[in-house]
Amino acid sequence: MVWKYSQSVVLAAACGYVVAHLLVLSLFPGAAKAISYGFLILAPLLAAGAVLVCARSSQAALNWYALALSLCLWDVGIVATWYMDVVAPVTTDLSGLSMLFYVLYGVPLTFIVASSNDEIWPARVIDAVLALALGGLFFAGTFTFATMAGANNAGMLQLRLMLDVQNLFIFVFNLVRCQASTDRFQKDFFRITTVFSGVYLLVAAYINHHEMNSDYGGSVDVLIDIPFLILAVLASRRFAGPPESRTSLASPKISMIVRAASPIMLPLTLFAISCLLVFYKPVLAVLGFVIALVGYGARTVLVQLRVQADKSHLEHLSRIDGLTELANRRHFDETLSHEFKRALRSRESLSLLMVDIDHFKMLNDSYGHPEGDQYLRRISRALNACASRSSDLVARYGGEEFAIVMPGTDAEAAAHIAHRMLSTVVGLALPSPSVSGVVTISIGLASTEGAWATEGAQLVAAADAALYKAKQSGRNQVVQSDDTLRAMAGHPA
Repeated sequence: MVWKYSQSVVLAAACGYVVAHLLVLSLFPGAAKAISYGFLILAPLLAAGAVLVCARSSQAALNWYALALSLCLWDVGIVATWYMDVVAPVTTDLSGLSMLFYVLYGVPLTFIVASSNDEIWPARVIDAVLALALGGLFFAGTFTFATMAGANNAGMLQLRLMLDVQNLFIFVFNLVRCQASTDRFQKDFFRITTVFSGVYLLVAAYINHHEMNSDYGGSVDVLIDIPFLILAVLASRRFAGPPESRTSLASPKISMIVRAASPIMLPLTLFAISCLLVFYKPVLAVLGFVIALVGYGARTVLVQLRVQADKSHLEHLSRIDGLTELANRRHFDETLSHEFKRALRSRESLSLLMVDIDHFKMLNDSYGHPEGDQYLRRISRALNACASRSSDLVARYGGEEFAIVMPGTDAEAAAHIAHRMLSTVVGLALPSPSVSGVVTISIGLASTEGAWATEGAQLVAAADAALYKAKQSGRNQVVQSDDTLRAMAGHPA
């Protein structure tokens, strides 16, 4: 189902919500507290509903689900406060439970901004552990200084500081991620959460520092609705359609810097909260320091392992031909140079085969390039099966031409393998528009026997000249280079 709402209607509904809250407080002063709690409980639920709808149509669904979880955790906290304050004010003390959920509200939000969706899962597990440890440390800190049931002035000041730090970190992290996003869906999400967390920061700071002694049921309660209603309005705009293509995205350089720095966000926050607790709860503070250091260290190791794996994978891809999955020209040149030098030092034979598919242009013109690509893949697999030693290298030299480097192989053994390649390709029975009716190959062979060559380029030139002769002599045959033949006969070139 596609959800489409006019943003003006949703905005009007949000304004109506605020007005209704104010009117009820003034019209029913005797039941103001109970009614006000109803508005406070409903506001985050409305925002969570809008957020969940967004999750169904966004590529950043995990982020939206985490945001909805945060809203639900906060709502559980206000429900616990309502039960303790209205339902059973004398017999029940749920201050610990409500404070726990107010603190846990920040855990999913912190996890979202500090852990990128494209991270490997072990790194995200570490991020989740650090986020939970951060929530636990916040909770321990708040109960060190004060509870919802009351506290002295020093405890209340420290409590406010703890809550301010949590909200400030969430806002700053969201702002940074918003400015550094290179994906439209991520940018859209973090723009909304930046506005929400910024308004929440201001409202919470005002209430915590100026209205801390105010009881629920007053007009100040309406302020608590505002961050959640703004989130609902912004989310309603989001699920009315995908983010606009003209959205300004960050440069790759800025995004790279933020991504490189993101692993330190959670450990740094954990470290800061541990510093606040060091004189009050030294054991917990030390535990926070240890978790931050170990978590950051473990995450760094994982990131380095991923970097090395990506580097190895890219290096592998840079040496492989994408169509045939054989070695590419670069890999061939490096291998031939290395093996040629080794053959000179050890005085072992090194043979090179240059292979060309006969009438390949005619085949492409008749059957089309996609079919020609299929032929290249099948022939490359056949050649690779014939040169089966681990030291042999079969490479795509260019177009329909292949090159096979065979260390420790003399001309006679290389010729035997070359003839086997001829028969294997013919045995594939690939249809061809040529006179033969099936696809064939021609092979030129050159070997270092007799030490006639002084560099790898000479070996390539000799094998290529032999291949040319094979093509001129009727194709579907193996021709040894004249240089190799003269060297075998004892007449170095």
